[in-house]
Amino acid sequence: MVLKQPAQTVEQYEAANGGPLYQTRPDQCCFDRKIKILHEAVRGMKAWMSGIRRDQSPDRARSPIVGWDKKFELVKISPLANWTKKDVWKLITDEDIPYNPLHDQGYTSIGCFPCTRAVLFGEDERAGRWSGFAKTECGLHTLDEKPVAGS
Repeated sequence: MVLKQPAQTVEQYEAANGGPLYQTRPDQCCFDRKIKILHEAVRGMKAWMSGIRRDQSPDRARSPIVGWDKKFELVKISPLANWTKKDVWKLITDEDIPYNPLHDQGYTSIGCFPCTRAVLFGEDERAGRWSGFAKTECGLHTLDEKPVAGS
């Protein structure tokens, strides 16, 4: 599979939408910059794979290891769904698997640059995503059938 660059750069997208949209309408930004892009990328595919874990959020807690993703009309495979954060890091350290060095700087969940910050001591590992908003998911892994742009 060859992934294409988005039709617009971030700067072009922000200019066209009165940006920075991630500060005013993050759901719309995620829909346009993630959901629509994945829909295009998986066209013609039978399945897609994700590294989500059930212990990451209430929405993800219901994720099957293999199931039908109604939103993308594909089989979704989440082989780490029943793993814990501890399981993942044990494998990384035991097998000397490379990982993003931002994790060592407190970025326990890494997403888009402007919507990700390091978490503070005692915060949930996803607290650094969309800080200041009541948003916990971009929409890729929510179990609703069809994402609604701007909702």
